[in-house]
Amino acid sequence: MPDRWEKFLVSRALIMARAFVGLLLTASAGVSANTWYVAASGRNSNPCTLSKPCATIERASSLARPGDGRFVTNASGTPTAAIT
Repeated sequence: MPDRWEKFLVSRALIMARAFVGLLLTASAGVSANTWYVAASGRNSNPCTLSKPCATIERASSLARPGDGRFVTNASGTPTAAIT
């Protein structure tokens, strides 16, 4: 029969394991980055996607987070410049 010390150590190990798994899940959730597109023909009410670009760099920048890409597209929708 486990004594109190063993139960304590097992409970602490489980807490640490749960915290570690939570940390891994949180870190992996932030790995994916978004790309935001801007075009002269776009609208700021658009979601700043390639098929529905926004109109201004300010709009794309307001949505962007560190690690995201921001591109200015030409009339055909081809990205022509990256904004860093």
